[in-house]
Amino acid sequence: MKYFTADPHIDHAKVLVGERGRCFPTIEQWSTHFLSEINRVVRRQDTLYILGDFAFKRPDLWRAKIKCGNVWLIVGNHDPSPAQLDAAFGKGKARLTYETHVLDQPCFLSHYAHAFWPKSHRGSIHLYGHNHGQREETLDDWMPQRRSMDVCPEMAHRLLGEWRPFSEVEIHSRLMQRTGHDELEFYEGR
Repeated sequence: MKYFTADPHIDHAKVLVGERGRCFPTIEQWSTHFLSEINRVVRRQDTLYILGDFAFKRPDLWRAKIKCGNVWLIVGNHDPSPAQLDAAFGKGKARLTYETHVLDQPCFLSHYAHAFWPKSHRGSIHLYGHNHGQREETLDDWMPQRRSMDVCPEMAHRLLGEWRPFSEVEIHSRLMQRTGHDELEFYEGR
């Protein structure tokens, strides 16, 4: 099974501040809670994709607390140096973007939301983070049938009632109800 999350901001106190802040009194409580939620739902043999902004400092220390053996990082704007990420996740497991599948559907991963992505004209899925769920309504107004979504903890809390990663089954059932926003006819014959 594959799981997806974005922007955990482990050990980064700024994530607790402001209207979009998480409902935890300290960054230590947030960090401990979110890592325990990862370990509760994601099994050792599963794959976990973290779409950026994993840990402000010491990603190796925090990565070691995740029991899942196959963890990928899509690099975000608050992640440390490539050398630190290689040490934490393994060489080649920290990428700027990545293509995988959500069940049977092609899926493009990035820290940032894209208007168009590989195979979007063929209904592929796009998962991202960065906005902490703040732009989903705007994107839905602009592209109501888009097969993309923010997988940050704020969205998981809003949609699932829990601060945890999304499973590929949850993403597939949510996004495959949509037709996709990019018309294939435009691309045919080009």
